Amino acid sequence: MKKKIFLQLTTEIQIRNFYETGLIEQLKKLFDIRIFLPAYLKNYPEVISLGQKEDIGFTEITEKRAKFIENLITLSWFEFRKRSNALAIKRNRIIKRKLYFFYILSTPTIVAKIIIKIFLLFVGINKNILTTLQKEKPDLVWIISSLNENTTIDVLKASKKLKIKTCVTVGGWDNLVTKGTVLIKPDVLAVWGKQHLEHAVTVQKMHPSRLRVVGVPAFETYFENINNSIKVKEDFYRLYRLNDNSKIILLGGSCYPFDEASALLRLDKHITSKNLNPHIKILYRPHPWGCVRTNEFHIEKLNLKNVILDIQVAPIYNKRFQGKEVVCERAEAPQLDYYSLLLQSISGCFSPYTTLLIEAAIHSIPIVALGYFDGVNNYVRGDMLLSFKHAKQFVELANIPIVKNIDDIEAKFDLLLEMSDDHIVKEKVRKAADYVVHHDNESCSKKMEIIINELL
Repeated sequence: MKKKIFLQLTTEIQIRNFYETGLIEQLKKLFDIRIFLPAYLKNYPEVISLGQKEDIGFTEITEKRAKFIENLITLSWFEFRKRSNALAIKRNRIIKRKLYFFYILSTPTIVAKIIIKIFLLFVGINKNILTTLQKEKPDLVWIISSLNENTTIDVLKASKKLKIKTCVTVGGWDNLVTKGTVLIKPDVLAVWGKQHLEHAVTVQKMHPSRLRVVGVPAFETYFENINNSIKVKEDFYRLYRLNDNSKIILLGGSCYPFDEASALLRLDKHITSKNLNPHIKILYRPHPWGCVRTNEFHIEKLNLKNVILDIQVAPIYNKRFQGKEVVCERAEAPQLDYYSLLLQSISGCFSPYTTLLIEAAIHSIPIVALGYFDGVNNYVRGDMLLSFKHAKQFVELANIPIVKNIDDIEAKFDLLLEMSDDHIVKEKVRKAADYVVHHDNESCSKKMEIIINELL
């Protein structure tokens, strides 16, 4: 009989990154895995679609309890502020009254640590989740998490109450340094690579014996397809009706409010003034979940001659501007197969702080980082984001030039064009990606299989 695993996904994007990549399907051949999601995601299209293929369950948390745990997570930002600078950057998102309150509760930081431990006891066990686990009787609880979800904390608490072994797989690049403290330590924390190992120990104070490296399932196809780049590039160029001699420079959008339109306008004029067209095209890929920008408008109003809007996210981007006001509506996660085509076809990449930095580096794509304050979007400033611990380490290791002022963007664009033919630069960014994302001949699913068997 197969051993039973209770698998808690905590966000809808994990369906794409872990289920649709085939990771869970491979493991289901060896283990009896039942997937659970937070109840508030029930009506999301991805969840409905998954429910047509799998017998999924839902974990519930009351609004009052969720709010309480969210405050504990916020307090944990303050508790670990000396180990990670994320709080210094994120504090603008906290109203001043609440900001001062949390500083009082965390000065010195040991006070916050004690308060968190006391209130974790005070909040007790989530009875709904406890009952679900008692009914399911799993041999192991596996959680895929960003580490800042109340669901993660409640499932871990209930699992420990029932003395069930636990494994948490880290979902995102920044999770160990920007989301707060891992309030309840799992038996095993599965991470992306070497950088995560360091952050788990130095920031999260996890014991090295609890850490395992699994890589990133969503990136496995990148490594598999890299050798097919010539054919892929031909197909991609046809998709955009581009000349084979053209070079595509990708400019990726930020999830945080950032004025990409001004950057695009300046670069468009620069390409024209230097007579680089039609050989150079900028492919603008807005972030599919980008926050609304100050005074935002559709880039079509700029009549750009050398900028192409990314086909995959164009429908999501266009929808923002259909009403009287710009609206950022939730959109389904773009399919991963297109990413591989895109990244194998570009010659250079302008990127703000996003995981696109890593994805480009995996493909040996020269990068220039956008790290300046745009003068209008002050919520989480572009010049602050690249100082996040994990991003700063990567940018320095890869020796990535940074646009620190928009007046420097044309010069950095010219530099990026030079770098696009520099094999030393390409190799340097690829090696920097190895520091973040581990990859070898053993699949992520095989690594997870080993971890699961170790815990059972």
